[in-house]
Amino acid sequence: MGNTTQIYIFAGLFVIITDKKDAYETALFRSTKVLRKPKDKFEWIFYNCSSMTDNDLGLIYSGYLYKIRKSCMDVIFDPEEYRIEEKEINERCEAKSRFIIISDHNLIAYHPNAQFIKKDLFENRFKELFEFRLGIGVVELNPIAEEGAIVDTIRTFSRIDKLQSITVTLFPSNPGSRDIWKPVDDELKKQNISKEISTVSSEDGIDIKDGTRLDMALAMAEDGYGIVDCKRMDDQNRVITWDSADKQVAQQGPTDKATLESVLQSLKQKFKEILKRFIRVKNG
Repeated sequence: MGNTTQIYIFAGLFVIITDKKDAYETALFRSTKVLRKPKDKFEWIFYNCSSMTDNDLGLIYSGYLYKIRKSCMDVIFDPEEYRIEEKEINERCEAKSRFIIISDHNLIAYHPNAQFIKKDLFENRFKELFEFRLGIGVVELNPIAEEGAIVDTIRTFSRIDKLQSITVTLFPSNPGSRDIWKPVDDELKKQNISKEISTVSSEDGIDIKDGTRLDMALAMAEDGYGIVDCKRMDDQNRVITWDSADKQVAQQGPTDKATLESVLQSLKQKFKEILKRFIRVKNG
């Protein structure tokens, strides 16, 4: 029963802004550091991690983000030395969420635990734990939208309401760019920009034209290299906010009780659809 129940698994892009070439191996296998937030009643670890090679998708990392109840022991916490004994992990586990990473493309699939590890919490703790274990660098876990979804949504807003502002946060591509937004990506890399936040606004409403920098930036965000927030005013002068996570790709798949092979089988077609978007530009 648990194996056949369908859940939503979200797709995202894991942007690793660091020179650490073996980031995945370090964060998932070599380091055993435990993330403990000052006001959090729980500790966080990666557990039951493994790797495998798929003929279509290449090297794959998988594992679980574990939410562990803090020990009742009154000890001085040293983040560099503190570890959880393996025998205690399952005893103190409050919840866990599976993740799968297609390492050649930094594509990640994950699902929140609706009751104990909600989507935002998973994304924040995964990012924080990964960074903590690396010790250097910055990582971002950005949503991937269905192709055209963000651009079409923003254009719909501009037609039916007064689009007041659009804020786009962009990160340079890693490992490769796509033809329709390559000029913006090249610009970020040329200027050695690791993160760009830009806002356009207008009292009369914003009209997005094909081929403009804004149009390319929205497409770049769709592919996981950015986040979009906008404000619009409806016909009753109410200001409505929206962000691109609303259009994140979500694929139905089996629960954590299913084997990794079974989960991959349910996700493979969606992974392929996403990866087909990325076209390496000649001489790029």
